[in-house]
Amino acid sequence: MELTGKCKEDFEKWVNQNHQKLIVRMGSEKTTTGTLILWDEFPLSLKWGVYVDFFDSVGIKILIKNQDYQNWWFFHIKPVDIHETYIERSLRNTRSEARKSAIEKANEIYNNNALK
Repeated sequence: MELTGKCKEDFEKWVNQNHQKLIVRMGSEKTTTGTLILWDEFPLSLKWGVYVDFFDSVGIKILIKNQDYQNWWFFHIKPVDIHETYIERSLRNTRSEARKSAIEKANEIYNNNALK
């Protein structure tokens, strides 16, 4: 799972502005274009908070929940400043699967609306 298109470009700029010191301390480097080299090697559990903060900053709110400690997870995504309201409740077997699906959907929403 990785960000694509305009979302990836804007995320990398945002990370360099907001979390560059954290990323460098965790062992990644920047190329001359500002691309994060080792970011892709981090597990999703380490990336999760940074992704959520980025999407919060652009008005896409993500929520992962587990209902009554059952063995399934779901996510809600609500774009705040986008005319279309999108809320998805998709069941997943693990928190990790729900996180991955939520980031993929947020990436899709961002790219679809960045083109307008």
